[in-house]
Amino acid sequence: MSDIEKLASELTWRMKAARTNPAKLSEDAGLNRSYIRDLMKARSKRPDVFSIERIAQVLGCSIYDLIGHRSVVDTNNRASVDVSISSDESVNPLDTQERLLILELWDTLSPRQRDHFLGLLEAVAIKKVG
Repeated sequence: MSDIEKLASELTWRMKAARTNPAKLSEDAGLNRSYIRDLMKARSKRPDVFSIERIAQVLGCSIYDLIGHRSVVDTNNRASVDVSISSDESVNPLDTQERLLILELWDTLSPRQRDHFLGLLEAVAIKKVG
């Protein structure tokens, strides 16, 4: 099952659990109804992380729950998730401590700071590819 299919499955399940529908969810999250339907049918190839975060807030879960990463609790009772960038074995995955540090940093950022941070990461990625 692809990541998009996992997202679609999780979204559908959580919508049923919350007793909501695509129209209500799109209204509550401030998103287009077709965007929600495309996510539910695994048609969206590159879902926007900010939109997924708004959906998660409306459904009362975390973005990590929707994208299929299950949380585990560490010794400090902080949630950690699998934030490895790629399943490609040529890419070294982040170790557990690095993952925790990244998540702790992310949690301290405002939405504006998160947007800026992602823009910087995208610029670095484009520079490496180009």
